[in-house]
Amino acid sequence: MSASLRAHLSKDETEPFLSGTMLLSQWLGLTLFPVSIIGTVCNGLIGYVILRNGASNHSFSILTGHQAIFDGLICIINLIYITPLMVFDITFMKDERSQHVGFLLLLFHNVSAQTSVVITVNRFCAVFWPLVYKTACSSKYTIIVILISFSIAFSQIITFYQILPCRLLYIEELFGFHYTQLCQDFLWYLDTGKLMGICVFNVVVDGITIWKVRRIRSAQGVTKIQKKEIDFLKQV
Repeated sequence: MSASLRAHLSKDETEPFLSGTMLLSQWLGLTLFPVSIIGTVCNGLIGYVILRNGASNHSFSILTGHQAIFDGLICIINLIYITPLMVFDITFMKDERSQHVGFLLLLFHNVSAQTSVVITVNRFCAVFWPLVYKTACSSKYTIIVILISFSIAFSQIITFYQILPCRLLYIEELFGFHYTQLCQDFLWYLDTGKLMGICVFNVVVDGITIWKVRRIRSAQGVTKIQKKEIDFLKQV
């Protein structure tokens, strides 16, 4: 770990961690272990069920499977890299090479977050425009949207964490990854602002969608397409 990066951590920031650092980090790693296993298995099962039941030709199922893949990859990284690093105190995994793992975690997390927005929009369209939903949200167009969303996330992460001198390195005293000082302030707005915007958007749009579903259910003559798509909304 670079000395310059550690210098940015003041004594007040690190002192609470110094007593029993190894023991505390090991407990945190052991806590992360079962969570990572559960996440890996559950997300893997989601993908398996979608493929086995032949639901991979449905827009909502494609998006759900896509998000499950990247959530599963995050859990796998936590399982095979972060957990051993913390539990067994593997020194070489904490050096500058940890920035590559940080890059992957950020990329997968951003792809998953952006996919949640696409899923929210997908549900909204299924309820408000059921007659055109099947055409507008076909498998072909869904895959195109997924590729565009992935390209946006990849461009953002590759720009800030590879082209620009920003790195996400593992800091032992903080038991996690930490931005270098050069990008800390700016990326606070990029990451936090983006995620807050995604959360607010999903809550508002899903709220409107649920309101519309309640109206549809209370009305007469629910179409077959609407009924099918409403079933998917149970996950909201």
